[in-house]
Amino acid sequence: MLRNSFSKTRELVVFAMLGALMFSSKIILEFLPNIHMLALFTIVFTVVYGARGLIPIYIYAAILTVYYGFQPWLLIHYYVWLVLWCITMPIPVNMNKKIAVPVYVALGAFHGVVYGFLCALTQVPIYYNTFSVVTVLAYTATGIKWDLIQAAGNAAMCTLAVPLIILLDKLSRKMGIKTRLHD
Repeated sequence: MLRNSFSKTRELVVFAMLGALMFSSKIILEFLPNIHMLALFTIVFTVVYGARGLIPIYIYAAILTVYYGFQPWLLIHYYVWLVLWCITMPIPVNMNKKIAVPVYVALGAFHGVVYGFLCALTQVPIYYNTFSVVTVLAYTATGIKWDLIQAAGNAAMCTLAVPLIILLDKLSRKMGIKTRLHD
């Protein structure tokens, strides 16, 4: 019983550190417009931990909220990464590396392209006091160049997904934390 308690505590501490890593990476790369490692980390945590991969993602969102104070634009961080998590979950975890790299790159790029649309779902009602398909699409269209930049940045970052998945899986198992790759 006590051993199980320590392993759960260890797991929670690791997830908190991973959430802090997500936050730190976002802050460090803020000088680059729409370039960050968040999609990469979301994919890696989902592949390695499955449903438990949501824990560091929501810790990241909570830290972001504490750091900036509650702002309406922060709402997106509570669901855009969930969308990527949902898309990543059904992908087989033990893919051949030659297949996995382009899959994760395409996944990151796709999420970058649809990011503006996902943001529009909450931003349009908050800032424009209306909600219609036309307004959401217009909002999305005005920021498409930024979404394309984010897609390119996500694609570049996601080339690191496979080595990070291997590393995080290995380190997690060494610490006694269960992973999807070796259940």
